[in-house]
Amino acid sequence: MDLKELRSFRVIAELGTFSKAGAFLRVAQPALSRQIRNLEHELGVELLTRTSKGVTLTPAGQSLLKRTSHIEQEIENAKREASGYADAMTGSLRIAFQYPQSESMAAELIKAYRARFPLVTLYLLEGFTGDLTDALLNDELDIAVMDPPSHMHSNLLNMPLWVDTMCLIGPPSPAFAAPFEAQTLTLSDLVDLPIISPNPSSAIRRLINNAFARKHLTFRPIMEVTGPHLIGAMLQAEIGYTIFPPTTFYHLQSAGLLKAREVSPAILRTVSIVTRQQIFNEPIGFAIISMMKDAAVQLLKTKRFATSSIYLEKEPIPLSD
Repeated sequence: MDLKELRSFRVIAELGTFSKAGAFLRVAQPALSRQIRNLEHELGVELLTRTSKGVTLTPAGQSLLKRTSHIEQEIENAKREASGYADAMTGSLRIAFQYPQSESMAAELIKAYRARFPLVTLYLLEGFTGDLTDALLNDELDIAVMDPPSHMHSNLLNMPLWVDTMCLIGPPSPAFAAPFEAQTLTLSDLVDLPIISPNPSSAIRRLINNAFARKHLTFRPIMEVTGPHLIGAMLQAEIGYTIFPPTTFYHLQSAGLLKAREVSPAILRTVSIVTRQQIFNEPIGFAIISMMKDAAVQLLKTKRFATSSIYLEKEPIPLSD
């Protein structure tokens, strides 16, 4: 049996619909359907029954799920154990981080990796989702910690790390105080505020646009700015507010230079590891990915990530709205 087909079957069974499974796996629904048909053809039995609300497992499907539920974990454990014998591994990796991950996790992570694999050459860069996605697809980059790509790519793997709750962020001055004093802050309350936004091609902007559209509202920022540092400067200059993950401006908030307030309904932003299957299968790549996952767990215990939550695979948040 094909391991990719087995994983797709497990995720569909756990999430209950092909659409949710496709969003989680970043795979188109027709491709998922083909994988399940191939699996059912190989086994000679029906595994899933489609209903108006999703899918249910047949008796054969229940048996397969029970028997194969630990296969992926065993394979990952085997890879991790084998990589432990590779202290003398050589090679090179090109790794990228979006801000603020470049500030919050890169240095300690790279220090630990170099201590374990001193003969591996590392090339590091900081960038934006679109540029990093292009670099991954063009084989100019190996691994990135970033927002998931806006479109599905069959040759890229997406491994969610955590979910940020985005907030309204602005100056603490009296002229900007009203939204932060409201008992409940909704998206409707933000429509007439002077919002400074990332440019339309950014992952965060797409999340904001989608959130407003679901409430039949139109998002009209007063300014579009590329780069969180420049947005932070505009906020401190009291030009307007922004809608952003508060982790990005944590130091400014801690210093009392900015304030943040959650809005309802929540706008959620996923931070992921994105790489290619080939890199994931290489020992030096698998090792840094494993360390990134461990680092994420530790990061989310800090005050900076108080509004974030670790991504739980059994209760995934769709990666595309």
